[in-house]
Amino acid sequence: MMKIEVVSSPSLNWYLLDTDKASLPLTRIDIEQLLRSGGGFGINLSGLNLKGIDLSHLSLRKANLSGADLSEANLTGIDLSDANLKGALLSHAILNEACLIGTDLSKAYLIGAELNNADLRRANLTNSCLTAADLSGTRIDGANMEGADLRFTDLN
Repeated sequence: MMKIEVVSSPSLNWYLLDTDKASLPLTRIDIEQLLRSGGGFGINLSGLNLKGIDLSHLSLRKANLSGADLSEANLTGIDLSDANLKGALLSHAILNEACLIGTDLSKAYLIGAELNNADLRRANLTNSCLTAADLSGTRIDGANMEGADLRFTDLN
Protein backbone atom coordinates (compact mmCIF):
# COMPACT_ATOMS: atom_id res chain seq x y z
CA MET A 1 0.00 0.00 0.00
CA MET A 2 1.23 3.45 -0.91
CA LYS A 3 1.81 5.94 1.86
CA ILE A 4 0.91 9.47 0.85
CA GLU A 5 1.58 12.45 3.06
CA VAL A 6 1.43 16.11 2.17
CA VAL A 7 3.75 18.49 3.98
CA SER A 8 4.84 22.04 3.36
CA SER A 9 8.40 23.17 2.86
CA PRO A 10 9.81 26.40 4.26
CA SER A 11 9.21 28.02 0.86
CA LEU A 12 5.51 27.12 1.08
CA ASN A 13 5.64 24.69 -1.83
CA TRP A 14 3.88 21.39 -1.26
CA TYR A 15 5.32 17.97 -1.80
CA LEU A 16 4.12 14.41 -2.03
CA LEU A 17 6.12 11.96 0.05
CA ASP A 18 5.81 8.46 -1.32
CA THR A 19 7.55 5.57 0.38
CA ASP A 20 6.79 3.13 -2.44
CA LYS A 21 6.54 4.93 -5.80
CA ALA A 22 6.48 1.69 -7.77
CA SER A 23 3.32 0.35 -6.13
CA LEU A 24 -0.13 1.63 -7.11
CA PRO A 25 -0.72 4.46 -9.58
CA LEU A 26 -2.46 7.56 -8.30
CA THR A 27 -5.93 8.46 -9.53
CA ARG A 28 -7.43 11.83 -10.45
CA ILE A 29 -9.18 11.85 -7.07
CA ASP A 30 -5.82 11.39 -5.31
CA ILE A 31 -4.30 14.28 -7.27
CA GLU A 32 -7.30 16.56 -6.60
CA GLN A 33 -7.06 15.75 -2.88
CA LEU A 34 -3.35 16.60 -2.88
CA LEU A 35 -4.05 19.88 -4.68
CA ARG A 36 -6.77 20.85 -2.20
CA SER A 37 -4.64 20.06 0.82
CA GLY A 38 -1.46 21.45 -0.69
CA GLY A 39 -2.39 24.94 -1.75
CA GLY A 40 -2.78 24.23 -5.46
CA PHE A 41 0.69 24.18 -6.99
CA GLY A 42 4.24 22.96 -6.59
CA ILE A 43 3.46 19.34 -5.69
CA ASN A 44 6.06 16.66 -6.32
CA LEU A 45 4.84 13.78 -8.48
CA SER A 46 8.25 12.91 -9.89
CA GLY A 47 8.79 9.36 -11.07
CA LEU A 48 5.21 8.29 -10.44
CA ASN A 49 3.12 5.98 -12.64
CA LEU A 50 0.28 8.15 -13.95
CA LYS A 51 -0.18 6.23 -17.19
CA GLY A 52 -3.63 6.78 -18.73
CA ILE A 53 -4.79 9.16 -15.97
CA ASP A 54 -7.34 11.88 -16.73
CA LEU A 55 -6.00 15.19 -15.41
CA SER A 56 -7.84 17.33 -17.94
CA HIS A 57 -8.42 20.97 -16.99
CA LEU A 58 -6.47 20.75 -13.69
CA SER A 59 -3.85 23.28 -12.62
CA LEU A 60 -0.48 21.70 -11.82
CA ARG A 61 1.54 24.91 -12.06
CA LYS A 62 5.15 24.50 -10.93
CA ALA A 63 4.59 20.78 -10.26
CA ASN A 64 7.53 18.40 -10.38
CA LEU A 65 6.64 15.56 -12.76
CA SER A 66 10.19 14.77 -13.81
CA GLY A 67 10.52 11.15 -14.89
CA ALA A 68 6.79 10.52 -14.38
CA ASP A 69 4.93 8.17 -16.73
CA LEU A 70 2.03 10.12 -18.25
CA SER A 71 1.77 7.94 -21.35
CA GLU A 72 -1.74 7.90 -22.84
CA ALA A 73 -2.91 10.42 -20.21
CA ASN A 74 -5.70 12.90 -20.93
CA LEU A 75 -4.14 16.27 -20.16
CA THR A 76 -6.53 18.37 -22.25
CA GLY A 77 -6.58 21.99 -21.05
CA ILE A 78 -4.19 21.30 -18.15
CA ASP A 79 -2.07 24.14 -16.74
CA LEU A 80 1.51 22.90 -16.42
CA SER A 81 3.14 26.31 -16.68
CA ASP A 82 6.62 26.46 -15.12
CA ALA A 83 6.37 22.74 -14.28
CA ASN A 84 9.27 20.27 -14.40
CA LEU A 85 8.59 17.39 -16.80
CA LYS A 86 12.23 16.64 -17.54
CA GLY A 87 12.51 13.07 -18.85
CA ALA A 88 8.77 12.46 -18.45
CA LEU A 89 7.03 9.85 -20.60
CA LEU A 90 4.16 11.51 -22.49
CA SER A 91 3.86 9.17 -25.46
CA HIS A 92 0.37 9.26 -26.98
CA ALA A 93 -0.76 11.70 -24.29
CA ILE A 94 -3.49 14.22 -25.16
CA LEU A 95 -2.31 17.75 -24.37
CA ASN A 96 -4.70 19.70 -26.58
CA GLU A 97 -5.09 23.32 -25.40
CA ALA A 98 -2.61 22.67 -22.56
CA CYS A 99 -0.73 25.59 -21.01
CA LEU A 100 2.96 24.65 -20.98
CA ILE A 101 4.47 28.13 -20.77
CA GLY A 102 8.00 27.96 -19.35
CA THR A 103 7.70 24.21 -18.76
CA ASP A 104 10.85 22.06 -18.71
CA LEU A 105 10.20 19.20 -21.16
CA SER A 106 13.87 18.50 -21.83
CA LYS A 107 14.56 14.85 -22.63
CA ALA A 108 10.80 14.15 -22.47
CA TYR A 109 9.20 11.54 -24.72
CA LEU A 110 6.16 12.94 -26.55
CA ILE A 111 5.96 10.32 -29.30
CA GLY A 112 2.56 10.52 -31.01
CA ALA A 113 1.32 13.09 -28.47
CA GLU A 114 -1.50 15.49 -29.38
CA LEU A 115 -0.66 19.11 -28.61
CA ASN A 116 -3.26 20.88 -30.78
CA ASN A 117 -3.56 24.58 -29.85
CA ALA A 118 -1.26 24.08 -26.85
CA ASP A 119 0.93 26.91 -25.55
CA LEU A 120 4.63 26.02 -25.44
CA ARG A 121 5.98 29.57 -25.27
CA ARG A 122 9.39 29.66 -23.54
CA ALA A 123 9.22 25.89 -22.93
CA ASN A 124 12.46 23.90 -22.81
CA LEU A 125 12.19 21.00 -25.28
CA THR A 126 15.95 20.39 -25.50
CA ASN A 127 16.69 16.83 -26.66
CA SER A 128 13.03 15.84 -26.36
CA CYS A 129 11.42 13.31 -28.69
CA LEU A 130 8.35 14.64 -30.51
CA THR A 131 8.29 12.02 -33.27
CA ALA A 132 4.86 11.91 -34.96
CA ALA A 133 3.44 14.43 -32.47
CA ASP A 134 0.67 16.78 -33.58
CA LEU A 135 1.47 20.41 -32.79
CA SER A 136 -1.20 21.94 -35.05
CA GLY A 137 -1.95 25.49 -33.95
CA THR A 138 0.52 25.27 -31.06
CA ARG A 139 2.39 28.41 -29.97
CA ILE A 140 6.13 27.78 -29.77
CA ASP A 141 7.48 31.37 -29.57
CA GLY A 142 10.71 31.39 -27.61
CA ALA A 143 10.68 27.61 -27.04
CA ASN A 144 14.10 25.95 -26.97
CA MET A 145 13.90 22.98 -29.35
CA GLU A 146 17.63 22.38 -29.71
CA GLY A 147 18.27 18.70 -30.43
CA ALA A 148 14.55 17.86 -30.40
CA ASP A 149 13.47 14.99 -32.65
CA LEU A 150 10.69 16.39 -34.82
CA ARG A 151 10.49 13.62 -37.43
CA PHE A 152 6.95 13.17 -38.78
CA THR A 153 5.73 15.95 -36.46
CA ASP A 154 2.83 18.12 -37.66
CA LEU A 155 3.76 21.76 -37.04
CA ASN A 156 0.94 23.37 -39.07
